[in-house]
Amino acid sequence: MDVFGLFAHPYVGDYHSLAEQLAPNLFRSFCTRAIKEQPGGSDPLLESFIQDLDQRPATAAYWTPEQANIVLHLQQSTQMRKDPVWLRTQIAVAAHLCGLSDSIHLSATLNNEPLLVRGDALSAAAIRIEGDREHLRFTDENDVLIAAYQVVHHHGDRPIWQRTDRPTPFITVDGKPVIPLVGTDWHHHFTEQGHADTPKPSEGVAAIQAAFDLLQQKIPEYHAWILCFLREITCIPRPDADSIASNSSGVRWGGIDIAAPASVTEIVEMLVHECSHQYFHCLYWLGPLATPEAGLVFSPLKNQKRPFDRILLGYHAFGNALLVFDRLKALGYGPSMVDRVETVNHYMAALAPPLVHTEKLTDLGRAFYEPLRDRLFDQLGFGPGSLEPTLSAHGAPS
Repeated sequence: MDVFGLFAHPYVGDYHSLAEQLAPNLFRSFCTRAIKEQPGGSDPLLESFIQDLDQRPATAAYWTPEQANIVLHLQQSTQMRKDPVWLRTQIAVAAHLCGLSDSIHLSATLNNEPLLVRGDALSAAAIRIEGDREHLRFTDENDVLIAAYQVVHHHGDRPIWQRTDRPTPFITVDGKPVIPLVGTDWHHHFTEQGHADTPKPSEGVAAIQAAFDLLQQKIPEYHAWILCFLREITCIPRPDADSIASNSSGVRWGGIDIAAPASVTEIVEMLVHECSHQYFHCLYWLGPLATPEAGLVFSPLKNQKRPFDRILLGYHAFGNALLVFDRLKALGYGPSMVDRVETVNHYMAALAPPLVHTEKLTDLGRAFYEPLRDRLFDQLGFGPGSLEPTLSAHGAPS
């Protein structure tokens, strides 16, 4: 179990290799479940994806919102699940987008049930999909174009797709497009988290790019940490001038929401916080992080009792934020972070005490928790026996 401690924070070790092993295993397991829903309990196309997974190098590229949309379907009750044709089609699209399949030629009657494709919800009564390794095209039953995509870059082994008929902005790394800023189709079509008056993606791109550049140049450990699992960003409205908001979901792998407008340091915090959640979500699908007896614990974030593993979820994200705050403070950003440091210290002071009861965590949960607990104590003096806020925005830990 100790290997899963690599997901505690970026200084533990080679978390990327672990992500490369886990992501295809999750895709394989959900493909296996999906095959059982197909007529006769078999499907040559889906079975070919499993065979391809076994033959190709492991990669974290399989961690995508499209994959998670399959999970979202499989979580529903049998009566609420979509038609097996939709499931088969969504898996085929997901496999192609992450580079598992070399080509796709598929026609399906979907009855306007939307497919998730790189942040877009695409729907038609019947849909035709044609693509190769560099192109992907969706048309309806009348051969009218719905959407078209093209690979514009490869970030490592992950193809980066751009919608050619309606381009969207990207966050770049070394001048190359890597993370698209997408709209709220996922929120409106696949959850009940739709946002009114959502900023246009382009409105947040400059500040988000500045945050990425700051991390790459000055805190590269967290730049790599973020990029390991991040696949797309949606800008959401800022609640008010004195607070920020960000979101992620266990059924939107690699997709996060961050508030706009926001300062560079606020965006760094939101990126680290939400991308840290991705590591929790990945482990969550392997097994429980808290014991069945752990019960509910009051959460200062939600102002209500929540499952014990949700306390760990918050502690992990805010703990990593404290570590990056410490680096930002050393770079001279302390005066602009006073309010956020105070807020996160307040949250951590409430989240840390319940986790002293490590017997409420499973072996997986302890492996995830303990390296971060130890790092916070070593770097900031925050830990067992010292459960008060420890990081000052102005100077050394206080």
